Amino acid sequence: MRENMTEASPKKSGAVVWGMLAVFIAASLLAAIFWPSADPVEAVVSAVPPKPVPAKPVAPSLPAEDRAKVDETDGVDLSSDQALIKAGLAEYGSKPPASNLSASWLRARAEEKDPTAFLPLGALYAMGDGVIKDDEEAAKWFRLHARALFSRLRQRALAGDTEAMTELYRRLINGVGLPENDGAACAWVLKKAESCEAMEISAMARELQRIGYERGYAGRPSIMPTYQTLLEKAAYKGGPDEQVKLADFIANSGFWKDHSGALPQEVSRFKRMVEGYAWYNVAAAMRHPYAAAQRDAMQEVSAAGQKRSREILLEIEKLKASK
Repeated sequence: MRENMTEASPKKSGAVVWGMLAVFIAASLLAAIFWPSADPVEAVVSAVPPKPVPAKPVAPSLPAEDRAKVDETDGVDLSSDQALIKAGLAEYGSKPPASNLSASWLRARAEEKDPTAFLPLGALYAMGDGVIKDDEEAAKWFRLHARALFSRLRQRALAGDTEAMTELYRRLINGVGLPENDGAACAWVLKKAESCEAMEISAMARELQRIGYERGYAGRPSIMPTYQTLLEKAAYKGGPDEQVKLADFIANSGFWKDHSGALPQEVSRFKRMVEGYAWYNVAAAMRHPYAAAQRDAMQEVSAAGQKRSREILLEIEKLKASK
C-alpha cells in the first residue's frame, strides 16, 4: 500500500502543477481582454531606455543694450528698470489703487503666475505702499506685467485685431504699461493703416502730429516719416481733402522726404514745390477750391518771377552801360 501511495504522489503533483498553469493562463487571457492597457509589448517598449537628447547650444551672451532685440518682446526694450517703473506707474495711476490689497496676498497671487497681480504688486514696491520701497523688486513685477501685456496684445494684433494694434501704438508712444518706444509704436500704427479708410488714416496722422508738436521732434526720428507715410496713404485712398493735406505738408514743411533715399534737408526746394504743385493740381481737378487757389498762386508766382527776372537783367545791363 505504501508503494502504491509513492507511485501516486508524482502523478498527483503533476496534476497540481498543470492545474496551476491552466489557472495562470486563464487569468492572463482575462487580463488581456478586460485590461488591454496591460500590454506586454508596451511594457517591453517602455522598459527600453530613451535615446539621449542632445543639449541645445547655449546662445552667446549679448551686451545689455542688445538684449531686448532678441526675446519675445519683439524689439520692445524691457531692460531698463527705470523705464519699466515709469511705464508701470503711468498705467497704475489710471486704475483704482491697490492699497486695500495686502502685499503678501498680491505676492502670493503673483508667484502663482496670476497676471492681474503683477501691476499692483510692482506699484506697491515702487511707491513703498505697505512694503519697503524697492525699485528692483518693483521693476521685476512691472517687467512680468509688460511681457504678459505685450504678448496678449501682439497675439491679437497679428490676428488682424485693429483695436489691439491701436492699443499697442498708444501704449508704446505714450509709455503706458510698456516702455516708450516710438519705432515699435509707429510700426503698429502703419500696420493698422493697411486696413483702414482714408478718413481714419487722416485721424491717426493728426494724432501723431499732435504728439510730435507737444513733445518735440528732437530725438524722435520715427514720428515725422510715419506722419508723412500716413498722409500719403490717406491721399491715395481718399479724396481732395486728404490730397490737400499732403500737398501742404510737402510744399510748406522742411520735413518732407522723397523716395530716393535722400534726407529731408537734402531735398531741394524746387523738388518740394514740384511735388506739392502736383498734389494741389490733382485735388483741384476734383473741384477743391483751396487746392485750385494754391496751384494758381504757384503758377502766378512763377510767371511773376519770370517777369521780375527780366527786369533785373535789364537793370544789370543799364548799370554796365553807365560805366
